[in-house]
Amino acid sequence: MGVPITIVSGFLGAGKTTLINQALNATELPREEIIIIENEVGQTGIDHELLLHTKERVLQLNNGCMCCSLREDLITTLASIEEVTKEWQVPLSQIIIETTGIADPQPIIQTILTTPVLRNTYYIDSLLTVVDSQNSSMYQNEPVNLKQIALADRIIFALKEGDTIQQLLRNISKID
Repeated sequence: MGVPITIVSGFLGAGKTTLINQALNATELPREEIIIIENEVGQTGIDHELLLHTKERVLQLNNGCMCCSLREDLITTLASIEEVTKEWQVPLSQIIIETTGIADPQPIIQTILTTPVLRNTYYIDSLLTVVDSQNSSMYQNEPVNLKQIALADRIIFALKEGDTIQQLLRNISKID
């Protein structure tokens, strides 16, 4: 079937990196069999420094969003990962892609599913969208964030310090 790819999306500061760290701590997969692709819009990324993972297994795609300007970089990166793991006979169990907060996940999914060199090696396991409890009512004004939610297989609500589930539910109920 191939190597599963989990895409983690969500608005800026929603808690994507925190979710990935929690997943890495909870998984039974050997960490050396997991590759994380971190997408940063700016030239200098910082999220990879926050991940609880070995630096050798975190790849960054900087200077743009992989849903538009870095799609070719995503194809090249995933194709290279396949070549290296086969050549070195290194097991690969999971790829996690952390998008920027402004990324539309649809073109990323489309790229993986329709690129011949990728679709025979990888499959989309799930799209997880993290929603920040304090800013959830702002999502109705952000088309990209609404798309992240609409396409999500699972929506994870991230409670910020001091928030309660009741506050989160009140914020969600404000969304049209």
